[in-house]
Amino acid sequence: MLDSLLSFFFSVAAVVLICVLTARAWEWVYDSPACQDETVLARTRDGWRIALHRYCPERGRQGLPVILCHGLGGNLHSFDLKAAPSLARFLRDRGRDVWVVELRGSGHSDRPGILRSDVPYSWGFRDHLDKDLPTAIDC
Repeated sequence: MLDSLLSFFFSVAAVVLICVLTARAWEWVYDSPACQDETVLARTRDGWRIALHRYCPERGRQGLPVILCHGLGGNLHSFDLKAAPSLARFLRDRGRDVWVVELRGSGHSDRPGILRSDVPYSWGFRDHLDKDLPTAIDC
């Protein structure tokens, strides 16, 4: 009986340790600094701050600016992950002025806290479309 109880305890402890180490590894990957030239925090008309990361071309700018917007569950690193091919850097190196927008609730933009929050816990795709993207375009 004691052997099976100890075996169960160590199995659970091993699974928890693996989960924590995996979470830390992904945090290291996604928390790494990107190569943006500047970050602008723009305020939407309903009070949220969204992060806009700019990649400025080194030589003359060609064409219109490009806005890259992640999907749900993404952030800046969807377009510029450390030590990996980068769409943002690729476009910048070809003379485009690139802006990567982080929608509300992700990355460096406002997101609700666990215990206390200055922003509401509820938002949806309509808020991204009607409030976040117009703010990004106006910057």
